[in-house]
Amino acid sequence: MQSNLYELYDLKADPWEHTNLAPKEPSAMKLMRTALDQWLERVVYARNPEFNQANERIKDVLLAAAPQVPVAATGQTLDNEKISILGIGLADHAKLAPGAHVDLHVYFQVNQRTRQAFRFLLAVWPVDASWKPTDPAPATMVRSNLRSTADGFFTSDRWREHEYIRERFSITIPPDWTGRIAVGLVASTEHAEKAVATGAAPANDPNLIILGTLPLGSSAPAGP
Repeated sequence: MQSNLYELYDLKADPWEHTNLAPKEPSAMKLMRTALDQWLERVVYARNPEFNQANERIKDVLLAAAPQVPVAATGQTLDNEKISILGIGLADHAKLAPGAHVDLHVYFQVNQRTRQAFRFLLAVWPVDASWKPTDPAPATMVRSNLRSTADGFFTSDRWREHEYIRERFSITIPPDWTGRIAVGLVASTEHAEKAVATGAAPANDPNLIILGTLPLGSSAPAGP
């Protein structure tokens, strides 16, 4: 599930799974993937906490209500507005300071179910008071790893209409940064195609979705 890779085997003829038939048998692969996805929807991605074996991993991502977003993004959506990117904030008790290792949150609203299993990367860089979202992004940005939500366990194609999602990214702030940091997001499909920003983006990178800025020295209150 972490790699989002599907394989198909004939267990009678190939019990040790040496030959992946998925590239050679597209109709059989489609049938089996449909059956597997239906099972995953019923069992793994059920929203019932009493019966869902994956509930502990999902509840860190799936919010019970619309979040109060500390810094709102403007006009940023994915997959033809199926997903709105609401904005950013800090994890509870986190302090955004030079040299700190912090969790940054990105908030999404699902308007319509998408078939895209996006992988996300967060990028941050220092800016001054004259910064504009369309200013070129520097090559020295600090980036998170590119990954799927919940390490591939709750990819965006599993999000459902009217749900709110909180994605968590761990970032280490360089000790020499001052002022504010700009926060950008890269969303890549399973075919490695990067989403183009529907709102502001740096002049040198239309795929870097600008989400806003946070002041160094800021801290997040404890959540309820």
